[in-house]
Parts: sequence; structure tokens; C-alpha cells
Amino acid sequence: MKADYNVFKRLAEARDVSAYAVGKATGLSSSLFSDWKNGKYVPKWDKIDKIAGYFGVPADMFYADSDDPDHTSDHRVDIEGAGPYMAVHEDAPSYRSIVLVQDDAMRPHLYKGDICVVEDIDDPGPDDLTVIKIDGADAVVRFVEFADSGVYVRASDSELFPDEFFSVRDVMAVPVSIVGVVTELRRRLR
Repeated sequence: MKADYNVFKRLAEARDVSAYAVGKATGLSSSLFSDWKNGKYVPKWDKIDKIAGYFGVPADMFYADSDDPDHTSDHRVDIEGAGPYMAVHEDAPSYRSIVLVQDDAMRPHLYKGDICVVEDIDDPGPDDLTVIKIDGADAVVRFVEFADSGVYVRASDSELFPDEFFSVRDVMAVPVSIVGVVTELRRRLR
């Protein structure tokens, strides 16, 4: 399969950068991005690698499957909160998801636009950055604490993102499910 423009679009929007800025920083022409968006051109692996380097993410993120002989990964994982399937390297089989952070609820730990690698752990500790799904919506990253009566879900910034409590009945009815725990963070530093 070919590199997915929508992955680039989500990353650029999350980081609030234009295609022009990415092109200038990577040495790629701005027409590459508009042609890619309009389906007239699909960048090859070397150009995708430059774009991925700009965002500080693996180039595999731009591929769901690949017919490109230079592209060796075929391990598909769901990208929580970020759309369709993405790929990760085969040498990371315990990693289940790559998450694009959509809000600033977990500042100063995570910021909107951060890319997180999530390990398949279903019993997080209270200080773990936990990826959860509530009512089938996009996944969110929060602190989760279990009690006999239910589950507390809280953000670092509780003024903007109020704490939530889900009773045992709510967990089954809503539903609330644990996706995993953030084990790696990819953030562009400049």
C-alpha cells in the first residue's frame, strides 16, 4: 500500500504546522504535499522517512500495508484516536497501539500532538498514563484508579478536564475499557 496522506494531515494539524513549513524544514518541495493530497503523487519511502523524521515518528506510521520493497514491516496495529491502521516494526510485538494525543488534559506529562507508544497492559497503576476508551469514543490518555465500587478517571488538569467516576455497573454499560499504558513518548523538540 502507498503512504497515507491522512497520517501526514493529522500529524501536521496536531502540531499546528503547514505543509510548506514541513517542506522547507525537510528540503522537500511544497508541490509534493499538494500533489500527494490530491492523489497525483505518492512519496516514496525516502521522502516519507524525511517527513517522519521531521515529526519524530517512525516512517512506518504512514503505511497500513506496503508493496514497497524497501518497506519491511507488516505488523498492523490500531491507532487509537488517530484514525485507520498504522504499522510498527516487527521487533515490538508487545506494543499494540500508537496514540496521537488529541488534548492537553495530561500536561505536563503529555501535550496535544505527542505520539505515544502503548503497551498492552490491562491493570495500570494509579500513576501510569493509561489509554482508555469511554463509550466507544476515541481513546484518551488519563490516570486511572480502581476501587471496589468502580473506576476513577482523572486528568492532570482537572479544572479543564473534570475527574470522572464510573461504577462497576457503568463500566459494563457505558462501556469503559483499558487499551494499555503509555510506555514511550515521541515529541518533536524543535
